[in-house]
Amino acid sequence: MNPDPGSISQWLHRLKAGDRSATDTIWNRFYPKLVRLANTKLSKNPDPAIGGEDIAQSSFRNVCQGVLDGRYPQLDNREDFWRLLFVSTANRICSHFRSCGSMKRNAVLRDSLDSIDEELLKQLNSQEA
Repeated sequence: MNPDPGSISQWLHRLKAGDRSATDTIWNRFYPKLVRLANTKLSKNPDPAIGGEDIAQSSFRNVCQGVLDGRYPQLDNREDFWRLLFVSTANRICSHFRSCGSMKRNAVLRDSLDSIDEELLKQLNSQEA
C-alpha cells in the first residue's frame, strides 16, 4: 500500500531521494510548531537579536541537509522527523546560550538533553501547525 501522497512520510522519501522541492511541503507542516518550541525554550534568552524563528530556520535547514546527505537513512515518518527537529533545535539553543556566556546563569541549560521535555514534546506534537 502506498502512503498518502500528501503524507509527510511520502515527502521525506522524496527528500531522501534528492528532491529539494519536498522541503517546501515539509516546511509548511513543521515550521510553526518548530518556532513555538524555540520560542518556549528561549524564554530567558539573554540575546534578543536571536529569536525562535532564527533557531527554527537554522535547525530545519541543517536537518534537511542531513537528510539530503544521507545522514539519517532510518528516518521514515513524521514522528522520527519531529524528534530529530526537536533535538536539533534544543542543541542549537544550548549552543546559543553557551555563546552568550550565560551557561552558569541559565537554569534552562542545567537540564540534561538526556531528559527531553516529553510533556512539551507531546503538547507541541498534538497542536496542529
